[in-house]
Amino acid sequence: NRCLIHPKEEYHVSTEDMRRLTELGSRSGFTKGYYLVKNGPQMMAMEKPSHAKSNEALQEEMRAKYVRGELQEKINGILTLSKEKPAHLVLNYKGMEVEITGDTVQRAQSRPMERENILDKMNKTGGTAFVFDSLKLQMEEDIFIPIGALNKLRREGISALGEKVLLKYRREAVDTADTVCEAGCRTKEGYKNGGERTVSQGQDSNQYLAVGVQTIAQCRQILQYPYVNRIYVDSGAFDGDREQKQLKELVAESETAGKELYYILPSVLRGGITERYEKELPGLVQAGLKGFVTGSYEGLGLLHSFLPGKVKILADSSLYAWNAQAAEELLRSGAEEITLPVEANRRELLHRRYDGGELLLYGYLPLMISAQCLVKNTAGCTGETGFTELTDRYGKTFFVKNQCRECTNILYNATPLSLLHLQEGVKELNAKGFRIFFTRESSREMERVMSFYERGFLRKEPLDKEGYLEEYTNGHFKRGAE
Repeated sequence: NRCLIHPKEEYHVSTEDMRRLTELGSRSGFTKGYYLVKNGPQMMAMEKPSHAKSNEALQEEMRAKYVRGELQEKINGILTLSKEKPAHLVLNYKGMEVEITGDTVQRAQSRPMERENILDKMNKTGGTAFVFDSLKLQMEEDIFIPIGALNKLRREGISALGEKVLLKYRREAVDTADTVCEAGCRTKEGYKNGGERTVSQGQDSNQYLAVGVQTIAQCRQILQYPYVNRIYVDSGAFDGDREQKQLKELVAESETAGKELYYILPSVLRGGITERYEKELPGLVQAGLKGFVTGSYEGLGLLHSFLPGKVKILADSSLYAWNAQAAEELLRSGAEEITLPVEANRRELLHRRYDGGELLLYGYLPLMISAQCLVKNTAGCTGETGFTELTDRYGKTFFVKNQCRECTNILYNATPLSLLHLQEGVKELNAKGFRIFFTRESSREMERVMSFYERGFLRKEPLDKEGYLEEYTNGHFKRGAE
């Protein structure tokens, strides 16, 4: 093997090191990863994965050292003890230094302090972030200082060093309300000036409803609902060479129904996919699209570079807007609107330093995006976008969408997120809009979900558990990420 950092130097992993690494744990062997290949069955465990642990003694050694053991940073110190002078301690960590003085050192009246005893007390740094790599003791003979004074000196020195280390990484707090507004966030004037948020009542005249769909048939079904303002159509809904023709037809139907049509870019843009969209974007815009939805920085950069100011760009929830700075950066990078983070709970969303944003009310959340295709690696590539299923050891079924044009898979949660029954909590957020996102739901299931929205958000009716969704999750809305 050749070292990539120093190409001229040969580096070989010893047989013993490989043996120990393998004994620490292996999921049915190892691969070279994506460095040499794009995907393939050799990169997947086609049978039940096995965490082989053939050396329990080695496992226990690692647990004792890295799990139960104390992880401490090494420091150097110099302790100076001179009669009739304050005790003096200098601590150094990676070029950062602190000096601490303590009690005055006294002349011993009977039994002088012993060097070994002093070093033993000073080296007791257990429970702190530091451990002495070296501690030099410069002391006069015939001295005395109380053990309590030494302990205090050590504690204060380590505390001061810890503060100095943390100070290096501490960021200054800034009031971002005004700068975010200048960047384009929709902020209520009263909140911008330090006042209270105004509370919306369900879906008011300023709020919109967007519905995401995966197929053209789903799109045409949603066109029938007069209260839907936007439709987000996934890129996988279209048939290759017929895409622009199909898109023009949907745009015309959407305009007739009084709705805006957006295009959802693929989750991953790499290799030839990016080049393909560089060529296709002008045609997609000419078809009459009102905007694009992207969940990657590659997609955001692509749209901002090729279509500046021509269409709306919505940053999906995978482009995180946890705080005002993150939201501002997305807006600076070309996004006109953002999606509220699905990991934040209601209280965290209320304390955001911006108003607006789109809130997901219903939909199956993606758990993983992979270049590995279940269909290709098992039955062989069909070239057709569709859904397959995975069942875990608890009997839960997860569905996987294969996006053939990009050769990627999206694994979705087994249970949909739904906030449709939490109207009171949702209406406090002042969301600019709401989203319902359909994946593999049948026509009847879609109709049922839309009826829940009508009852809860348009007619302000409470949704009882009876007759509601059989299975759903509140996500992080109540508890937040843990």
